[in-house]
Amino acid sequence: MPRGAAPAQPPATGTAHAPRPGQRETDVPNRHARKARPRGHLATGRHASQMKHATSRELYSYWDRLRGTESAPLRSAIEPSDIRRILADTFIAEAIDPTRYNIRLAGTRVCALYGTELKGSNLLDRWSDDDRSALATLAAAGGEVLVVAGYIDQGGKGIIQASLDTGAFDTFYLPDGMVGDALPAAIGSDLNGSYGANPGTNSPGAATYADMAKAGGFKAGPFSAESYDAAALILLAMQAAGSPDSAALKDKILDVANAPGEKIFPGELAKALDILKNGGDIDYVGASAVELVGAGESAGNYRQIEIANGGVKVVGYR
Repeated sequence: MPRGAAPAQPPATGTAHAPRPGQRETDVPNRHARKARPRGHLATGRHASQMKHATSRELYSYWDRLRGTESAPLRSAIEPSDIRRILADTFIAEAIDPTRYNIRLAGTRVCALYGTELKGSNLLDRWSDDDRSALATLAAAGGEVLVVAGYIDQGGKGIIQASLDTGAFDTFYLPDGMVGDALPAAIGSDLNGSYGANPGTNSPGAATYADMAKAGGFKAGPFSAESYDAAALILLAMQAAGSPDSAALKDKILDVANAPGEKIFPGELAKALDILKNGGDIDYVGASAVELVGAGESAGNYRQIEIANGGVKVVGYR
């Protein structure tokens, strides 16, 4: 297997964006054009001009020159004396198989950062067992964008950071619980350009709910509006059924959720209860523009987001 040199802090992969919703493959701009690499290799590193450290830029330029049209240079082509000025900040890893990348040479400053001699160890051992297994699988599979379906405060953030550190991926699709300001704050500018979607709407009810949450000292995160609406529908169905029994209230859910009836928004539950008590009809809109279809499924609304300038930017609603 070819062996490649990498800097002490491996740069993240430079890739073209995957298509965003509504975008054709041919519309996708190639941010960092690169030569094709065989599946099963770790990604090759961000274009040198995007690297923050002079040492990384110098090493990448040397490595890129040696590899030519290949995904990585042969070990025999690497002459340590050619990079002696930055050798202390360099390691060379050999791809043995998808679960092991042996460190064949590690500079003194690299070892000092970890407080141990790294030569002979597996590069993936720098991360937890769960993250290491996931990274090995993903690196072997190839691909341009990694979908991270998890939660910011659990394993999702660790997978992203480990992917960036190893150079396996540099663009991520973030669904649902992975969307939040805490993630770009923790990862930094390397997350810019990633994108995703989570439940949300730009309806009047959503704005009212956000104001209510802020006034109550509550941060309205992913699924909080949906949770509010779910509780409200159960409460209103109980009133319409005249009973808290689940067998009775389930038949009233569609009645209180959909037209006809007076539209009900967040903060108007008391009003809705009075209307139902007096035999009237309501159309609960709530915080998430509720509309139930079929046997009672939500028609669904979501917001499209992109990570830009270290924060979450909403780019559209569907």
